[in-house]
Amino acid sequence: MTDFYNEDLKVLNFTHIDFDGVTAGIVIKNYFKNVITEQINYGQEPQIIDKLKKHQAKYEAVIFTDFCPNNIREIQHFCKTYFPIEIPVLVLDHHESAKEYDSPSTGVYINQKYSGCMLAYKYFGIKKDLTHLKELVTIANDYDMFTLQDKRSMFYNAMSWEMGFKWFFARFLHGNITLYPEEKEWIQRYVKEVKEQYDELPISDLKHKGCFYECDKYLAEMSVRLSKAGYDYQIIKHGNSLSLRSNTDKIDLVEVCRIVGKGGGHKRAAGVPIYYGEDIQKLVEKICYAVEHTINYGGADGLPF
Repeated sequence: MTDFYNEDLKVLNFTHIDFDGVTAGIVIKNYFKNVITEQINYGQEPQIIDKLKKHQAKYEAVIFTDFCPNNIREIQHFCKTYFPIEIPVLVLDHHESAKEYDSPSTGVYINQKYSGCMLAYKYFGIKKDLTHLKELVTIANDYDMFTLQDKRSMFYNAMSWEMGFKWFFARFLHGNITLYPEEKEWIQRYVKEVKEQYDELPISDLKHKGCFYECDKYLAEMSVRLSKAGYDYQIIKHGNSLSLRSNTDKIDLVEVCRIVGKGGGHKRAAGVPIYYGEDIQKLVEKICYAVEHTINYGGADGLPF
């Protein structure tokens, strides 16, 4: 059985594109001496095997952080049979939509208690001192679990999107979160921009106290404010996907994604990919239909079909 605590392993790390995912990637990079980091998002699972082939002979193990591909069984089989020597696969994820894949005996760990980066930190931190990353990981965990007890978490999340994955990865690789003067100036501009964006945000109301809007920046900030304004759920067009947010236990977004037939995430936050040429209005209508059914009938066993 592979020793994933062997720091000398050459690792190919697929990690989620968000604040939690990039921080998880930083944890992996701080543990292993030789790491290739690949960003990954929902809907991109078909690209994984191509990337496994692309980096062939450059890695000895594959680690997924803050992300569990829905084709994980296919990937495990590929890594077991395609190469001259079996390539072991480890998954450290926390998304509720991935619960069905939980299988510690085969290296797939789905633990919803912590964010993806905190899982990686705890998993590898028992073998190597990673405490220099603790504050960054704690901030990312606070944001991704949406407890929002640390006022800095919104700022660092916004910075990860504004500056980009590669910049954030390099900037905070060594765990130094003390902000430079120009970064503090950016935060001041950020606070002003968030207020201006919210004041001008075009919103379309949906049934059952929902709303739809387009947002390419400061999605979380808009979502928090709209939740406080009384909206129970939100559908946000964000790039090539729809981000879903729920502000009530009556609307389980994992179940909504199941009914829609794609996407995933958490009960209160999820994402649904928009496929090329797909009618966005019809997709929004389908999500609203799924929301209505979760309100009226609850879980899968209560659905009338």
